[in-house]
Amino acid sequence: MEYKTEEVPMDPESYLSKQAAPPLLLTSAVRNLPLTRDYFVWSLFNSFYMNICCIGFLALTFSVKSRDRKFVGDLEGCRQHASTARKLNIVSSVLCAISIIIVVVIAMAGTFHILKKFDLNKPNTSTEFK
Repeated sequence: MEYKTEEVPMDPESYLSKQAAPPLLLTSAVRNLPLTRDYFVWSLFNSFYMNICCIGFLALTFSVKSRDRKFVGDLEGCRQHASTARKLNIVSSVLCAISIIIVVVIAMAGTFHILKKFDLNKPNTSTEFK
């Protein structure tokens, strides 16, 4: 293996001309927009796990619209879509909670009915012939 070495000229102008251009100083204007929630994670959860009558999917749609409006800079449109997504998420969560409670109550009532029917403490009153 041979290594080549290059002599660096002592002249600063010729040395700087071979180097890359110095980085430019970039400034960017940052707008101070108030934070607006888009309820995306809540909508995603509702669309996957609590999607009664597609309300969770509608909430997800409005959350994405709200996020898009926020990205474009339309603050009023972002607030309107976020408000709609929030309301749809609340409706979806409440309906799902009510349906879960109803299913649990029905299951418990059925279990108590079966246990009452097959109560082991009752004497056997069947009329079987021996």
